[in-house]
Amino acid sequence: MARKKTATQRRKATTDKQALLGIERGAKRAEQKAQGALDGRFRQRKVESKKAYSRKTRRRTDDA
Repeated sequence: MARKKTATQRRKATTDKQALLGIERGAKRAEQKAQGALDGRFRQRKVESKKAYSRKTRRRTDDA
């Protein structure tokens, strides 16, 4: 039977993955900069978080 990984081994694996992702992200960003992505032509769009609860506004009647 295979032995379970220890906490330090799991932590090391995730940090290795994070390091690789960071390198890839940096390369993509450098490529975008070379293409002129930061010269104001591209507008970054905000994606609304689905975790935030939005309340519906109640209609008030002004009878008073």
